[in-house]
Amino acid sequence: MNFLEARCPADKQVLHINMDESFIPLWWPSKVGLVRVPEAGIRKEFLRQEQRGTLGTRRRGLTLMACVADDPAIQRVLPQIILANKAVMTRADFLALGGHLRADNIFLLRRKSSWANTTTLVEFVELLSKLLEPLAQQRHVILSLDACPVHLGEKVARACARAKIFLHFVPGHMTGWLQPLDAYVFLPLKRFLRKEHHALQVASATGSVTTLQNLELLCRAIQTVLNETRWAFTFAKCGLSCRQNELGQRLRTHLRWDTEPALVSADLPTLNQLQAVWISGRHIPIGWLFSLCREVEPFAHHASVPAVLENVAAEPETVGSSAAPVAHAYFGRLRSSSRMFVERANSGSFLEAQATGAASSADGAHRPSQPCRALPLSHGLVVLGPPQRLPPRPPPLPPPAAPVHTVEQPSSRR
Repeated sequence: MNFLEARCPADKQVLHINMDESFIPLWWPSKVGLVRVPEAGIRKEFLRQEQRGTLGTRRRGLTLMACVADDPAIQRVLPQIILANKAVMTRADFLALGGHLRADNIFLLRRKSSWANTTTLVEFVELLSKLLEPLAQQRHVILSLDACPVHLGEKVARACARAKIFLHFVPGHMTGWLQPLDAYVFLPLKRFLRKEHHALQVASATGSVTTLQNLELLCRAIQTVLNETRWAFTFAKCGLSCRQNELGQRLRTHLRWDTEPALVSADLPTLNQLQAVWISGRHIPIGWLFSLCREVEPFAHHASVPAVLENVAAEPETVGSSAAPVAHAYFGRLRSSSRMFVERANSGSFLEAQATGAASSADGAHRPSQPCRALPLSHGLVVLGPPQRLPPRPPPLPPPAAPVHTVEQPSSRR
């Protein structure tokens, strides 16, 4: 997070946004309390009138894709998406709630399934980019997501890179402490829903609440709890802002930071750190995650050079230098080959190598392919150049000839 905040230009302000999905049931069980049986009533028959829900009723629900930001003015325009399948939210309920013509920041989606997938996440990123377009020149947007497999797809990272949104991922099994929605937001939201749902049950003659009433209740909860509450303190207590100087006591106790917390640097994260956050066995789209880091000044807010780029910034680039290649932070993860390495080269030598390769391919002479070279920018950040063209494949070997079996005829004796 500190590395992404350090990429904020001097003329912009950091905007933290957190998005997460949560299941919203359509039936809330009654609270445990004291039941008084009348003197003339039978206890068994009286308790049968208690509100009970079938298995299908208890499992019915929808998905809320909630968003919170550390700016109260932007919080009121963030998209709050209600995702339900067509069996739960009928077309009549969809039209009764306004459908696609709602004037607030609540968006209704009727899909085949109420589970969020990669397509839904890409649509959310595009919608978020459209709503924040007037503030694109003023805000440095950082979107925090948990390590759900749907969030880690390459399509999601590509959509965020094209929308100029920096991605930050919360490590797995730590969302209850490091994600604002799970730590501080969903609890008061669902308390409000449970309380108002019980009030509707009491006011109903049959003790049941319809799906349309539940949807209207959820819309009212979004406007009351999410839009009208200041959530900046949640980002500070979870360590996503203020450079981890205002951590909550709950997080300090879990991390065993009784005194001052350890200083967290703003250096480029290493590959081991990314793998610790990522799900085991999943591909890490490094190119899309760090594509926006090349367009801003990397050392705008730090006097010290990150440890990964110390060697690059300390030694000047010279044409034709025979120095040993500098180890890259993501060595072995750039291409499929494990023998690839990154060399430092200036733009002149890189273009000269490209021209030499083009001339050799024109005259038909075959030369061995060169490794992937690095093209350093003026700010000292190493950027990978395009790889050289690989040599053509050798022609396949001809199939082996079928063996000839000779059968010796036995000699006839007379």
